[in-house]
Amino acid sequence: MRAQGTALFSLIRNIGSSIGISLVQTLLVRNTVIAHASLTERITYSNPAWNNPAVARAYDLSTSGGAALLDSSVTQQAAMMAYINDFWLMLFLTLAVTPLLLLIRPPGKHDPSEQLDAEIQGVMD
Repeated sequence: MRAQGTALFSLIRNIGSSIGISLVQTLLVRNTVIAHASLTERITYSNPAWNNPAVARAYDLSTSGGAALLDSSVTQQAAMMAYINDFWLMLFLTLAVTPLLLLIRPPGKHDPSEQLDAEIQGVMD
C-alpha cells in the first residue's frame, strides 16, 4: 500500500511541476515580447544617444548589420526584464505558500519492528 501511495504522490508532484514550468515559460515569452515592443517604441532619432558617433556607427539602421545589432540588444534587454518579472512572480508565490508549512505535522514515532510485522502479515494474506 505504501508503494502505491508513493507512486501516486510522485505522479502528482511531477505533473504539478510540469504545469508550473509551463506557466513560467509562457510568462517569460509573453513578457519578453511585451518588453521588446515597449523598448522599440522608444527608439527614435531624436534620442541624444544617436549624437554619439560610436553609437550611431554601431547601430546604423541603414545597414542590415546595424539593425540586427540593435534588435539583438533590445531583445537581450527585454529578456532580462522578463526574467526579472518571472523571478518576482516566483518570490510572491513562495511567500504566499510559506504559511502552509504550519499545517505540516511531524511524523509520529513508531517502532520499526511493528511496521515490519505488519508488512509481513500483509504479504502472508
